[in-house]
Amino acid sequence: MRSADDSAALLPYSALGRSKRRVNRSGRIDHHLGAAAPPRCARPDRRWDTDVTSKTPVVGLSGGIGSGKSAVAQMLADLGAAVINSDDLNQQELEEQEVKDTLVSWWGPGVLGPDGRISRSAVAEIVFADDAQRRRLEGLMHPRIERRRAALTAQYELDPRIPVIVIDAPLLYEAGLDRQCDAVIFVDAPRDVRLARVRERRGWTDAELERREKFQQPLEMKRALANYTCTNNSDLNALRRQVESIFSRIVASSKLIV
Repeated sequence: MRSADDSAALLPYSALGRSKRRVNRSGRIDHHLGAAAPPRCARPDRRWDTDVTSKTPVVGLSGGIGSGKSAVAQMLADLGAAVINSDDLNQQELEEQEVKDTLVSWWGPGVLGPDGRISRSAVAEIVFADDAQRRRLEGLMHPRIERRRAALTAQYELDPRIPVIVIDAPLLYEAGLDRQCDAVIFVDAPRDVRLARVRERRGWTDAELERREKFQQPLEMKRALANYTCTNNSDLNALRRQVESIFSRIVASSKLIV
């Protein structure tokens, strides 16, 4: 499964919100594995119910760059969850001819790679250096990505075989996508571990990681806002056990009559 972290500051994602539902604050889930955090439900208005009209729980993934959100997403997929990867949606939009033509008209042919596709690194250099250009890009991409996400969510909610829908997005809170979620899982990892991962996989320096993280909310805030926390130091078996426990709790909570 593709990591979404590379585009974290390149293409943030909008959140137009899901359809309004009946308010019932007792649908709260406040369990944590790992570091303790103040309880908060991403959507306190969500009503968990066994009624046939109830919706499939939507769970967001949050965490620092290199924390292992994609690994957690894959584990959730292995358990039967349907994962909506925002990076994949972003890439699909970048393949659209209309989007490519627009970006080239804005910034010239230098944003194209040797294969004729949009070079994400070239675009990143532009938007990292100019907030106006970043907002311009967001205005183009936000509605397109949201339409794809909404369509997938609606499709998955109609499938009774899917117990949980997962939104894997690098800027879950920054883009307001947590408002589309019934719960959020924060994937925690020490900074030195995250730095080692991005250095090995992407060739990033400490300064580059710090530069990218400046475009995101502080990790302490994300951790505090999440409903669940799992720790990903390096032991994948330990991480899998945490993910399985969280998944079971979410599925059980979604069946509560409140």
